[in-house]
Amino acid sequence: MKIKDQIRSRREALGMTMKELADRVGTSEQAVRQWETRGSIPRQKTLRLVEQALSFQIDFTEGLAPPGGGKTAAAYIEQSDIDLVLIIGRLPLHAKTVIGEMARMHLEAVEAARAAESKNPPAPPPPTIQASTSRRTSAKKTTAR
Repeated sequence: MKIKDQIRSRREALGMTMKELADRVGTSEQAVRQWETRGSIPRQKTLRLVEQALSFQIDFTEGLAPPGGGKTAAAYIEQSDIDLVLIIGRLPLHAKTVIGEMARMHLEAVEAARAAESKNPPAPPPPTIQASTSRRTSAKKTTAR
């Protein structure tokens, strides 16, 4: 993703206007508009302030694969996880604490269940009954005389 698109999408994901970003960084709304539309890159000092204001780090490779064809870190993160973190980031501290505790409790329960399962693996299924190939003998009918 191009730098201009990174800045715009992160700002929008946080629900921040261009004016709000400009105020946080100490620049004009026009400068922010140029970063996002023309693709001009802020000066280094301003760039660090943009990253702080948006709580993220700009990817200067613009998504190009690193040498050797390896994956970037972003390739291992699902978009839904990023969206969830952005939503949680907008919550008040108390709500974040509650969500964090719930997540820890869930992970502990999952880990405990895995540990219990490894100590007591599930019983194997019962053997299947196969049809007999031997001949059946018919019972003789007895009649009362």
